[in-house]
Amino acid sequence: MGLLAPMLSIFGDDTAAGIAAIDRARGHPDPWTDGTLLGMRGKFKENDGDAEGMLRDLTVAAAELRAVGERMSLSHVLSEYADALTKRGDFDAATAALEESVRLARELNPASEPGFQLIWLAAIRARSGDVAGAKAELRRFVTDRDGRDGAFGLMMLGSIARSEGSLDEAQECLAEAMRRQAETPLVAPQFRALLLAETGHLALARGDLPGARRCLDEATTRSLAARDMPVVAIITVGRVALAEAEGRYERAAELLGVSDSLRGRPDRSNPDAQRLAERLRAELGEDGYAAAYARGHGRSRADALAFVGGDPAG
Repeated sequence: MGLLAPMLSIFGDDTAAGIAAIDRARGHPDPWTDGTLLGMRGKFKENDGDAEGMLRDLTVAAAELRAVGERMSLSHVLSEYADALTKRGDFDAATAALEESVRLARELNPASEPGFQLIWLAAIRARSGDVAGAKAELRRFVTDRDGRDGAFGLMMLGSIARSEGSLDEAQECLAEAMRRQAETPLVAPQFRALLLAETGHLALARGDLPGARRCLDEATTRSLAARDMPVVAIITVGRVALAEAEGRYERAAELLGVSDSLRGRPDRSNPDAQRLAERLRAELGEDGYAAAYARGHGRSRADALAFVGGDPAG
């Protein structure tokens, strides 16, 4: 019962009410409920772009749930905790958290593989330098996986292929991801947006700016409707890439500032964002880049979302 009000707030997409309900319920006499509430608050804060608050809550939630010895909630919290660590570039700690999450999930159900954690482990492996090993793991994973997990794994495989210049391979992966996603009921709009954004990045790599804009426009619409700030931040990186390709360097730098503000901090795990920042510094100079980035980063939440959604052509 202590979890009911926060969960209803999730379905109502009311972050403020959810956090308020959790704050009222904190200090619950059952330690599992108390730790789970804190993990839920961390998720609320992530969706609201409070990256530091998310990390604080998940760190304490993991400690509280580990003390209880319960597996399910701890496994979920550790996967979220690993995501926060990955965005900070702490790949070793993120890997350890994901491996513990996988172990706990397998102890609960040896017949079911925790798809998200395994895909993210492969992504971290690629970003740590073992691209061949990561691709081999993802190929094994997606061979017999349909639905959301299969589509997510193929999207990650396509992203890695694009990053290493294997554009035909990336196209095949993303087309198959689209097919599997289309056959899956109840797909979250955030995931469709992420897949569209990756397709937009691939179109840019091929020099197809109109195709990239179409993908990113739809991705933006879907992500804004979902009101998931980390996802909007990822989609915004795609809009940074589009503006940079069109030669609109100040707008691109401003959008990069917006992306980091919506997420709550820069994403050290996103190679596209890092490459774009380097290119924009070269085009604008350090002072010009810093000024444009600061304009984007300093926008209010409402202004930032309007800026992302109101990107005119050329």
